[in-house]
Amino acid sequence: MKRQLLKSFIKNKKMSSAHRYVALWHRSKLARLSSSTQIQNRCVKTGRIWYVSKLTHYARFFFRTESYKGNLPGFKRANW
Repeated sequence: MKRQLLKSFIKNKKMSSAHRYVALWHRSKLARLSSSTQIQNRCVKTGRIWYVSKLTHYARFFFRTESYKGNLPGFKRANW
């Protein structure tokens, strides 16, 4: 929420450049994990950002190992 507010201050051309610069400085000091997409698209168990399934919210490595072990209900190895 704070990141979006600061972004709107930075893009507002009606504000003075000094105020926009201060907003830019404050935004750069925020944690990187405060981005809304990085919070939403994280693996629940490992915290990985990349290759997270939207269905299970698990990273592909964790999903693969747990499904092979049979720990995830509704998933099993394919046999053909």
